[in-house]
Amino acid sequence: MSETILFSAVSAKQNFCQASDESFSPEIVCPSCGNRHMISSLGSYERRQVPGSGLTKIMRYRCLDPVCPRKTFSALPHPFLPVLRHKLCTLRKIAELSQKHSKAAIAKASGLTWGVVRRAISRGRQICEWMKNEAPAAAWGQSPCLSPSNLWVSFTRSLSVFLFPDRT
Repeated sequence: MSETILFSAVSAKQNFCQASDESFSPEIVCPSCGNRHMISSLGSYERRQVPGSGLTKIMRYRCLDPVCPRKTFSALPHPFLPVLRHKLCTLRKIAELSQKHSKAAIAKASGLTWGVVRRAISRGRQICEWMKNEAPAAAWGQSPCLSPSNLWVSFTRSLSVFLFPDRT
């Protein structure tokens, strides 16, 4: 595969998601206690999808349930993942490409550093394996990207519990 083709396959600016929903409006639910009623808007912050792209406004909320251990949280829109800087589809694609290409080739083609590619491959493989095991029983099936407005919040909550069990 030529470097040009590889670059188009791993470009950090390319959207690897199978579908997107620009009118995404998640149901706001506290990820710790499940509270849907005693929540207030707390403000917002901006997050970049990938280096060099525009900023997206992310809303922050406060859970007003006095017994809830979590005080604030965000409802991340598709394609953002909790804590991780890369999109789900980018991580999955880099993990897939790593089966045929070296980390150095992916790093060079994508403009990412070797260390970033190494971590993306590791995390991407971990997420792909988890998704393969969870898909049969999960509402999001093979990909939460196919219907992000309905499934994204549930998917990111489940992914957070898997990746960061001590944070919940």
